[in-house]
Amino acid sequence: MKLGIFHKAFERPTLEESLDGVQAVGLEAVQFDLSAAGIDPVELTDADCERMNT
Repeated sequence: MKLGIFHKAFERPTLEESLDGVQAVGLEAVQFDLSAAGIDPVELTDADCERMNT
């Protein structure tokens, strides 16, 4: 089992800073709210996915 957390627990000014916060505490999984990152799920691009994956 892998421990995960809600993205909202790591709200930061940018998507990258938010996901860096998750990674900094050693978590590998996050329930991510695209709209909280300013991304409209209908307009999700490959570039958006790449930003979240790295």
